[in-house]
Amino acid sequence: MMIFLQILLLVLALNTYEVFGVMGPGKTPSNDWNWVVGVEVDSQMYPGVLVTDQWVLTAKHIFDRVTLDRCTIWLYKKELPEGQGLKVKHLCHYDFDLALLHLESQVKVVPIFHPETMMPDKEAAAKCHVASWDVISAAKWKAVSVKVNLLDGDECNQITTSNHTFCAKASDKDTMFCPGDSGGPLFCEVNKEWVLFGVVSQGQSNCRPPIIPTIFSSVYNQLKWIKCQPE
Repeated sequence: MMIFLQILLLVLALNTYEVFGVMGPGKTPSNDWNWVVGVEVDSQMYPGVLVTDQWVLTAKHIFDRVTLDRCTIWLYKKELPEGQGLKVKHLCHYDFDLALLHLESQVKVVPIFHPETMMPDKEAAAKCHVASWDVISAAKWKAVSVKVNLLDGDECNQITTSNHTFCAKASDKDTMFCPGDSGGPLFCEVNKEWVLFGVVSQGQSNCRPPIIPTIFSSVYNQLKWIKCQPE
């Protein structure tokens, strides 16, 4: 009976979170990428990334109908929530589905490196990942990462023609990104450092096949804005 109740609670939890995290076999436990954070909005955990010691970058659209008092930032742990959440002082919306969250206090975490080019070179492009959070029970998430392949312009142009976006697919053909992955950082290894190139803007809307490429907002195109945050 107890096992049945546990299964029932998990099913109910998954149905409660309409926007799932990464779906498919290609996800793996995340490395200790401490600049990955959890952006909890109305009991849903979205991914974000520290671009300074007091600013978090994520997707703008997750805040379309949400006030900041319903948002909590969680620093990286293998599972969340753990520890004490951080509050957001204010939110800066910007075009191309990017948003900066100004934390109430600085954190002792080294932020991710910013890119010096719009896209990684061929060597770095072979070592790109997306980090996110997967729901494992009611109000509990685990850190996951997915290796991705960047798509060329011809394939991506069938989905988006914006100069401020690019496309990628999970290396595992059965793995997809879903709405709950919005804001997930895409980063590649450049000269033995992890460099941020984009964040998830549009994943698989219904988390069901056929799998289509995921659209990412480019960080490089908005680098000046990220570096010139309002106080």
